[in-house]
Amino acid sequence: MSATAPAVISDQDQKYIRLAREIVTNLYDIETILKNNKITQNEWNKIQADPAFIKLAASEAAAWHSAGNTLDRTKLKAGAMIEEWLPEAYARMHDRAESLAAKTELAKLISRIAGVGLNDASVAGGGEGVKITINLGQDANLKFEKVVTPKVIEATPTRTSED
Repeated sequence: MSATAPAVISDQDQKYIRLAREIVTNLYDIETILKNNKITQNEWNKIQADPAFIKLAASEAAAWHSAGNTLDRTKLKAGAMIEEWLPEAYARMHDRAESLAAKTELAKLISRIAGVGLNDASVAGGGEGVKITINLGQDANLKFEKVVTPKVIEATPTRTSED
């Protein structure tokens, strides 16, 4: 039995793929991308003319713009927008001129983005149902689901003699 050798990607190809992806996603301008990758304008001029880079860029563009990538593309762009907005959110949260209600809503949003204070029950619907899944092997599952109407219990606190 022969083993398949792992594909080896040259450093240049890795650099070209990284550049092509960053350019195609269009999250940063070209100057920022070149600066972040420590590429001079002279090097960039040579890279742009390289047929290997042109082919990789076309491939990355096709993958990025494919219909199957819509959800990932949207998540990435939304995440980048939120990341750029975070310094403003931080400043507003600490601004005494902002209302407490606005700060509270902002704190809730930031907590939700960070996943702070969330558990599976609160994400799944806040206790409006019960779902149990028992895996019995690769192809066998037992599922039990029950929708539960939330009940409100109203009561008036009373004092006991121990109070």
